[in-house]
Amino acid sequence: MTWGLCAVSLWVCGGCGINKFLSEDQYLVRKNKVELAKGQSVPNWRTYALEIYPRLEPQPNGRFFFAFRREGFYLRQQAKRDSSRFSRFVREIIAEEPAFLDTSAVEQSRLRVRAYMLNRGYFEAQVTSDIDTTGRHAAHVTYKVAPGPMFRYDSLRYEVQNEAIAALVDSTRASRLLKEGVRVDARDYDAEVLRLVSLMRDNGYADFYANSIAPLEADSSHADVDAALRILPPLEGGRHRVYTVGDVTIFPDVDPLATATTVGIDTTFDGVRIIYETDEMHVLPRTLAENVFFRSGEIYNQSQIAKTNLLLNQLGVFRLVNIQQVPSAEDDGAIDFLVELTPAARRAFVGDPNVSFTDRQSVTGGQLTLIGLQAAGSFSDNNVAGGAEKLTITGDIGVEFNFARLGQGSTQRLNTFETGLTGSLELPRFVDYLGVYKTLHGFETSKDPEGKPVRFISDEFYGALRDRAITRVSLSGRYVSLLNFYETNTLSGTFGYTLTNAREQYTINHLGLEYFRVVAAPDFQRILALTPFLQRSFGDQVFTAFLFRNVAYARVDQTGLWKGNWTYLVDFEQSGAELLAVNALTNVISKAEGPYALGPGLDYARYGRLAVSVSQSVPIDLKNSVAWRLASGAARTYGFGQFNRDVPYVRQFFGGGANSLRGWAARAVGPGAYRDTTQFNTQGGIPFQQADFRLEANVELRGPLTQVSATQLYYALFVDIGNIWTLRQDPTRPLSQLSVRNRVDENGRAITQPFWQQVAVNTGFGLRWDIQFILLRFDVGIKLRNPYEIDGTHWPKAFNKDYDSRFNIGIGLNYPF
Repeated sequence: MTWGLCAVSLWVCGGCGINKFLSEDQYLVRKNKVELAKGQSVPNWRTYALEIYPRLEPQPNGRFFFAFRREGFYLRQQAKRDSSRFSRFVREIIAEEPAFLDTSAVEQSRLRVRAYMLNRGYFEAQVTSDIDTTGRHAAHVTYKVAPGPMFRYDSLRYEVQNEAIAALVDSTRASRLLKEGVRVDARDYDAEVLRLVSLMRDNGYADFYANSIAPLEADSSHADVDAALRILPPLEGGRHRVYTVGDVTIFPDVDPLATATTVGIDTTFDGVRIIYETDEMHVLPRTLAENVFFRSGEIYNQSQIAKTNLLLNQLGVFRLVNIQQVPSAEDDGAIDFLVELTPAARRAFVGDPNVSFTDRQSVTGGQLTLIGLQAAGSFSDNNVAGGAEKLTITGDIGVEFNFARLGQGSTQRLNTFETGLTGSLELPRFVDYLGVYKTLHGFETSKDPEGKPVRFISDEFYGALRDRAITRVSLSGRYVSLLNFYETNTLSGTFGYTLTNAREQYTINHLGLEYFRVVAAPDFQRILALTPFLQRSFGDQVFTAFLFRNVAYARVDQTGLWKGNWTYLVDFEQSGAELLAVNALTNVISKAEGPYALGPGLDYARYGRLAVSVSQSVPIDLKNSVAWRLASGAARTYGFGQFNRDVPYVRQFFGGGANSLRGWAARAVGPGAYRDTTQFNTQGGIPFQQADFRLEANVELRGPLTQVSATQLYYALFVDIGNIWTLRQDPTRPLSQLSVRNRVDENGRAITQPFWQQVAVNTGFGLRWDIQFILLRFDVGIKLRNPYEIDGTHWPKAFNKDYDSRFNIGIGLNYPF
């Protein structure tokens, strides 16, 4: 084995000496560079450069694992003409065709750079190319850009002969993308053409297309441009006219391979004719009509047609959606619509096996190397009752085995068993829960400057709910057994909605009931006896909500190539507020005290929880990017505080793990500067520290490492900083409370410290393997700063004195943020 590795290493290193494979006149392009001429400037030039680089040819070759030039493997293979399996692997996985210098390709690249500058409003731009071949068989190509002046609109006219169209265009003057004083940019012109086409086609002008607008006519004086945008009449001297919708006919069960069609059922619903080929209505007429947003006699509207196409596809019961438009035979000013729908498979079953690896300490102090085996399966019926209702039943089962110290009879083998079953019913329509949204939409809070009512729920959001929201009802159960510690049983049910558009997603649950039951093993009972905060938070829980349970909001903004993408996540939930109000009222009437008792030692959870995060991914060059995230969250109990309850453990925040502070295992850091020194953890147990408040920042440098067949391997270098804290003082966990100042007790012992002195810091590196349908992640986190002191310092010296090692390995799916 050792000799084999040495042979492979020598072979790999041999791929580096590639000059011997090149003739004297062959050069490899090692670097392309685009720069401004001396003394020249262009606003936002870095973004321009990032867009220019992909237009340059040839592109320099990449490296295999940072060190080895991939073209070297290609040239070596060409010389050897080896057809062994290993050589084929190298050609397909590692090698890359050399980027030989080609002066004609360089000239074409120079012309592309100049065309790019012309399109961006620099009409006098000049571009030169310089090839440096001073290195042996290496060429550096530099494209120098002299942009000249930036041309701007000095005046801009919209020339429209049709009076109705002129009035329509003028009514949207404030939305124009071409304005006086703005740079003349071909992209802005193209976007303005699309805006005008959409405006016209949404107002009945069905024969209006991009070619109905003439190329921009411009006359310049120095860098000032006088321009005219002219709307052309139709060909052959006609006039643009407003069209109406003619007959609307839906064919719900079209077979594209059929050579003949039949009529089984011909019916009409809400002004829409529906023709079924068979004698069975697989999808009910009401569902079809509800998702068609144009009717006979209405003004032609392209946006409503696109909306119909989108929502019919989102129903999930059709494989193909084809909306045909044909001139009406009865009215030359009308357009008939034929909506042809090809059914998809109604039922489906999907299985998903999975394997995981985890290192963990056992209760007796030994190392557990856990291999997890999971299997999940789901059955779905996309049209349960003929209204495109989707029923999904998902089940999973998983076990973790300990394979450390094989052959030792005392080794604990089975460690964890988990199984769950979830059933959900999705309705492709908005079912207003108790009329809440209709009531809130009707409530006016004020008037805008134009005198229009400002509603508690805006017209736009209410309309989006009614048009696109999916109503969801779900029931689930889960059983988890962590051997030697505890068993948990969870039963839950929710009623809510999902609303998705191009950039945003809302998940809103109104009705939510959940029962969480814990059965503690003797070993875990000893942990509970030593841990008061677990006694107050980890136990049987009942979560209730009858009007509002939670709302989750996600938004992704693409703000340009250089500025990168922003992601915003907000999640708020509550439990017990409605029941608390009834409880308080009945207590006044009955003169009782305390919460309702739902069982021996069991009442209902009362808390609010808010979690927010903002992240951004910013490219630093064509291949590498920097991603960062700032995340925070807080949870607090309310109602009957004298009963000394904490936020339920399963709703508290924790630090560490594959998606958080990666130098620590999950729940092994914090809260604050508290250090868990119980006997259980010094022997090496499962960490369980959680708290009410989280503040964390993460930064990650990402980039490609090498290509593996059709997949890509990426690297990551990261730094994480943050911690968790309690919001109230916890005497059993000193220095755990969030604070901005130092406080001591009567004995001079520290009670609180400024939170910035209690942050944990780690660095690390990782690999990401993008196998197209999923991204596998492997991270190694390295602790840099402990939130508490060890041997008088926060900066670790000897981690063998702590129960946690300096390194932490994490395996996960997709990016951590």
